[in-house]
Amino acid sequence: MTFKYLPIIAFASILAGCAATTATALNKADGTIELVSTSRSEDDALEAALDKGIQQCKASGKTFVVLDRQSTYRGIDPNLRAAISVASVLTKGGFYGAGTSSSDWRVVVLGKCQ
Repeated sequence: MTFKYLPIIAFASILAGCAATTATALNKADGTIELVSTSRSEDDALEAALDKGIQQCKASGKTFVVLDRQSTYRGIDPNLRAAISVASVLTKGGFYGAGTSSSDWRVVVLGKCQ
């Protein structure tokens, strides 16, 4: 591998890290939409789910309305996560990102287009 491709590989790695949040939409028979999203943070997962619902309804000229929402934390124990964070500070970033996963939070939003 030559060094001229190194910036492209580094940029692709950065983009891959940004793709940690996922959101899928499931259209139900009763006209509702179930949006399931996972991310490292609850806020990011919720935002991705809402964006997906808004985009889907906007395509048909309608507005997305939230009917229900549920968040579930599926990551490691918060005390262990805090210990890893402290270790990261003490080692000047040696543990940065350890103990987190792109599926720590799962958010399910039920909505409909109006």
